[in-house]
This record gives sequence, structure tokens and C-alpha cells, in this order.
Amino acid sequence: MLIGASLISLAIFACQTDTGGDSSSQELPVGTFSPPTDSKPLSQVIQEMEYSGRPITPPKKLPEFVLRDQANQNYGSDNLVGKTALISFAYTNCPDVCPALFGEFVSIRRELSKELNKELELVIISVDPERDTPERLNLLTSQVGGEWRFLQGSRSELEEVWAKFKVAVIKEGDLVSHSGVTYLVTTDANMTVNFPSFATASHFIRDVQPLLETAVANSDSLSVSDAWIRPNVDPTAIYLSVVNTGDSNITLIGASADWAGRLSIHETRDRDGLMAMSPIDQLTVPKKGSVTMAPGGVHIMVQDIWSEISEGQVLPVYLHLKEGGSIKVSAEVKAP
Repeated sequence: MLIGASLISLAIFACQTDTGGDSSSQELPVGTFSPPTDSKPLSQVIQEMEYSGRPITPPKKLPEFVLRDQANQNYGSDNLVGKTALISFAYTNCPDVCPALFGEFVSIRRELSKELNKELELVIISVDPERDTPERLNLLTSQVGGEWRFLQGSRSELEEVWAKFKVAVIKEGDLVSHSGVTYLVTTDANMTVNFPSFATASHFIRDVQPLLETAVANSDSLSVSDAWIRPNVDPTAIYLSVVNTGDSNITLIGASADWAGRLSIHETRDRDGLMAMSPIDQLTVPKKGSVTMAPGGVHIMVQDIWSEISEGQVLPVYLHLKEGGSIKVSAEVKAP
């Protein structure tokens, strides 16, 4: 039932099968870590960790994908920027293995603190496109008390995603056999660990907790002020000031908002009298230093606004950090 240590050598499990035998044979090695007491670079935290799951060496870049969640809203790899995530595969009609996964994911939320939970994304991708409708995914999620994104799509859409994650899926009557793997994705969008089927909440928590604690430490080092948004235009821009009180540089790698489809960091430059905007992948806030986003310079471009925004509103925006963590910003909608 256990998968191989690499992304390529995945075993397929049949969700309807009970292998029996000694359950202790399915236990994973226990990992240990020293919880960080201050802000550290993500690379240092990963290097110091001893994993409960199986490390992917070298780490694999998270594939790009877009599906739809149980609310039928688009959700994909862009939503995981700056987040620690667990990504697994399941289906609602499964009588055995998948419900066990759902229970462990519920336990993760229950056992982690509220502060750490806000830095963790739990994602489940359907392996049964014909039956896993948004209504069915939403019903199951509500029934079990899950706090996750259960993603669905057409068979062709999902087959493309399964291939990118090296997940095999075989439909056998009413039951589905599929690769039993859960990936740990770090905030730099790398898949760093895989877990076999029947990994428990304690196994997952051993590996995600130090990353989440680091994310919180990094977030606590930053403070944001003077955030504002231009009203009634699409695309629009967000401006703000960021101060880093920590002892390490911290890098902004993106932003998100639940009222718009796309947010990205841009910079305006004068190129021989031509004012041009271009995206930048990241923006470093130096240790004990600050960065100001202002008209005519660096800003956050907002595109695909879902509803009209007007002067006087205060809207939430999330800034995502390469080192782990995100910051919630309250931005006032106002004219310059």
C-alpha cells in the first residue's frame, strides 16, 4: 500500500481493498525538529528538518493547474503562492481509504492552533470527475466538517492534472483505484515531501508544523501601513508601505484577494520618456528596513475584479512571503 520514495515510482491502491495484516507495518518513521524561535529563511528550516514523510530529492516544482472548488470557484497553483499546503487525491464515493484521509485532514485542523491553521492550505483533487460534482463535494465537506478545497473538473481537465502529479487513476465499476499519495508543498512552490496512504494527522503535523511556525515568525516581522486602492477601475492598483523589524530580509512574492481574480507585483519605469509597467517576481524588504509602494513606482496590480469597488470601502488583501507566511492588509478604497 505504500508508495515509492520518488515521484515516478507510485503504487496504485484500490480504495475498496482492505489489506489487513499488522497495521504497524504502515507506520512511518518518526521525524523530529526544533521549533524555530525566530525568523529563519525557508531553505534553512527545510535543511534542518528530519521528515516524517519521504523527502523528494531534489524538490519538484509545483505543477501549474486550475480547477474548481466545491463552491465552483476557480482554484489552482496560483492560490498556493506563499502557502504551505498538503495536496492529496480522493473521491466522495470511496468506502474506505478516502474517508480515512478526510478524517486525518479534519484532525490536522483540530490539533493545530488557529494561528498555524491560517498558514496551511489543505487541497484534495478529485479522481472521479463524473460523480464528484460541486454539490456532492460541498455536501461531503459540510458533513465531515472539512476545512479544505475539494477540487473538481471535467475528465480531460483532471487527467491533465493527474499526469502532472504522476497520479494513476483506474475506474473499476463504481470504484476507483488511484495512487495513494499526499504531497507537502512549501511556500516557494516546491513539492518537498510525499506521504503514502494511511499517513495520520500526526505524521502530517510533524512535517508542516515547523514550516508553519516559521511562516508565522516571518509574518510577525512585517508591518503594513497606508494601504489604499484606486476605486471604480479594472485593472486598478494597490499602494502601501512595508516595514521589516526582523533580522533577516523578507521577500514579497505575490498577493491575493477574495474580491479579484489576479493580483501581481508591478513596477512602473521611465524608458526614454515612455512610461511602462512590467511584472516583477519578487520584492525584497531588507532587514530593519522598509519598502514603499507608490504611484509611478512599485505597486500591486489588481485585475478581474468580481464586483464594483467604491470609495470608502475597506477591502482585505493578502501579501505572500517567499520565506513562508502571509500578511492580511486592510486597504482603503479612495481616490488619490
